[in-house]
Amino acid sequence: SPARLGGRMLAAYIDKISPPLHMFGHVHMGNGILRKKKGDVTATVFSNAAMEDKENCNCFTMIVPPK
Repeated sequence: SPARLGGRMLAAYIDKISPPLHMFGHVHMGNGILRKKKGDVTATVFSNAAMEDKENCNCFTMIVPPK
């Protein structure tokens, strides 16, 4: 499994508030998208937008229903 990078306090806060999208980027080898689920529902989409090259960029459409 890959090494976990980043702040534990930020990770705990993101887990607590469960935003629909968390975008970040710095670790180029870790670029990509991860969907964290709570039960059967996607709680947060994590997007590491760091790019090693233009062919591996994160492009997606996200529709968030109003609360």
